[in-house]
Amino acid sequence: MNCSVAVRLVLGASVALAACAGSATDVADDEAPDATASTPSSTRVHSGPTTPVAPPGSASSTTINDQASALLPADADPPLFDVVVGEAELFDSVRDRRIPYRTYAPRGHDAAAPLLLVSHGGRGSDRGHRSGEHIGSALAAAGLVAVHIGHTLPAEGRSPNVERPADVTVVLDALEDGLLTLPAEFDGTVDIDRVGHVGHSWGAYTAHAVAGADFGAPFADPRIDAIAPISPQGADQFGGFDRGPDDNTWIAMHLPALNLVGGAEMDSNVTGSIDRDGWRREPFDRYPDTSDTFLVVVDGQDHGQMWGRGSAEIQSFVADSIVDFMRVYVAGDVRVDPCDIGNVASLAMLERRPAAEGSSLGACP
Repeated sequence: MNCSVAVRLVLGASVALAACAGSATDVADDEAPDATASTPSSTRVHSGPTTPVAPPGSASSTTINDQASALLPADADPPLFDVVVGEAELFDSVRDRRIPYRTYAPRGHDAAAPLLLVSHGGRGSDRGHRSGEHIGSALAAAGLVAVHIGHTLPAEGRSPNVERPADVTVVLDALEDGLLTLPAEFDGTVDIDRVGHVGHSWGAYTAHAVAGADFGAPFADPRIDAIAPISPQGADQFGGFDRGPDDNTWIAMHLPALNLVGGAEMDSNVTGSIDRDGWRREPFDRYPDTSDTFLVVVDGQDHGQMWGRGSAEIQSFVADSIVDFMRVYVAGDVRVDPCDIGNVASLAMLERRPAAEGSSLGACP
């Protein structure tokens, strides 16, 4: 069976769906720099008018039942929501660029829900927005709306380093303009004042870029409140640099951040062109002390296992860590103890760095 077909027919089988996603989205593991792209302009790429477009043959929405038992812990804070899923597409006329997206929303949630944007890895893909189902599903089951952005291949002469952050801004603009299509079964609204971003590999670069990290051009979107980079890159990749504690790519990244890294990928990039002890922890080590930040190193996991290829246990742990983090730092949910974020000693090593002022981590052991 074609994996995209399986996504539509087997949405209730969350573990099988996650395994399907891993096999169908190998491009998400590609972390190679774009050798053909020009250096990003010093001027931000502005998006033009966007138009909602329905992708051919896509279902308007589907319901995931019995979702929470596979993706969230049994003692998760009630209530858990059934999840409804829809697909649609935007078109950015200025960049002549398609942006497909898949939305996961909580059915029965009739209030304003925080928004989580999710960026897949790889240089570009027509199906990337269909990967990472375990993350979107877990977020929606907890009462948030997750929009998985499809970062398609860039046009000739364009760079994904530039196109990806611009895609995020286009999606947020479309939401503000009422052009973002949400599943019909979602009765609530989306709160544009509470927005987080999750991204794997090249998507982790995207998360840092929209959060204010310096990659040679101003990509920051002020609507982003917190980020969760999965398999983030250190210096010397995608324009990242480190010339010391006061002159590096991440010194201006002032948002709460949850960095999730596989223990088996810590010291190198996917292509092997970088091999340096602790390379993937470099962003965490260079963040300023203006916000709470976390580093979760998941024991034994490689690059692909940190996204769609991990076991059901690992996918559940990653998704649950992101859900707790976003509930605290985006939704402002006081029912979640920030000391519990990523804190499963049998699976991962956890480091926290509290903000110098106003930290939520003061009571953590």
